[in-house]
Amino acid sequence: MIIAIQNSSETLWIPVFSLNDRAFESPIYIIFAIFQLIIYLITAYVIIRTCSIFLSIRIFHENKNYLMAVFLFQWFEAILAKSVMIPYQIGLIVIGNDPKKSFYSWWSSSEQEMAFVKNTQEILPLYIASYVFRHYMFSMFFGIMAIGFERACATYYIQDYECVRRRHIPIFLIIFVNFTTIPYAYFLIHNMIPFMVVYAHWAFCIISVFVGYFVILKINFGFRNQLKKNCDHRKYTLARKFQVEENIRSLTIARKSVYVIMVYIFLCLLFFKILMSGILPEYNIVLVHILDSLLMLPALVMCISLLLSCPSWKEEFLKNLPIIGNHRSSRIGNYDFRQKKSVVSESEVYFEQLKSSWN
Repeated sequence: MIIAIQNSSETLWIPVFSLNDRAFESPIYIIFAIFQLIIYLITAYVIIRTCSIFLSIRIFHENKNYLMAVFLFQWFEAILAKSVMIPYQIGLIVIGNDPKKSFYSWWSSSEQEMAFVKNTQEILPLYIASYVFRHYMFSMFFGIMAIGFERACATYYIQDYECVRRRHIPIFLIIFVNFTTIPYAYFLIHNMIPFMVVYAHWAFCIISVFVGYFVILKINFGFRNQLKKNCDHRKYTLARKFQVEENIRSLTIARKSVYVIMVYIFLCLLFFKILMSGILPEYNIVLVHILDSLLMLPALVMCISLLLSCPSWKEEFLKNLPIIGNHRSSRIGNYDFRQKKSVVSESEVYFEQLKSSWN
């Protein structure tokens, strides 16, 4: 939604599709709001449990676990911002020259579709909440790229990445993501970046993420083939083999998550298309609030797809679910069974390397 400042050329791009829609007057919206609240509570529970599982059952390197936990936990930043924006959307707090007029738009250059205010101070809570929400959206998106970069570092330092903590990598990536998203959110809120340029950035980043993940996966498959063919024990190390297998497992899970996210993005774009084209104007209020709910779901979608991709994480999550967890039989989920032959052969290599190190 574009908000224009009176007697000025300044405009603000607020991340909502409706303002003053007076949805709270409908009893159907009350039911929808209760359902929405339940979804948010479930999301909060799932995120807290997922982050706890990441940090307690370390299937991957701790650097990746920390990154996933930090970026998923930023959902709470979004829900705080959303709780401030909703009263403006549903008309509990009215803005604009005409208090009876409802606005439905994502972005527009037409003044007829803009809400006019005297200054930014008049909508200061909405302005701050919009900035925080934009920051969350971009942090989630760039966070996926940061996790991919961490896997690239794991591939580059494949010889000893598992043995050396390198805590500076996740710290640098978290700082870099925030230094990137904070000014980007500011420029976007103040409508300084053209509409088509924004979506071109998103398209470029999405393609880059897909290509990057598959390139890193292919590189690690190449490393695995080299290790299988290489008989020189001086070049074969357990740490190297372990890191290759971890990278492949991690990127395979990421690939499954990418498929889920693609379906999610498709649904969001479908609702965007319907709203922006005005195909069903009589259902604008319903579609707007469904879209709002969808925009709050990426963290939940990511958590569920990650938990289902790893048996140990899935079992730990289900085991401690209220009511359901008490009726589940205990299963062995945290032990990673290996092929006995590979264990024997790798042990022999390990002792040969240990022996050579003492010579």
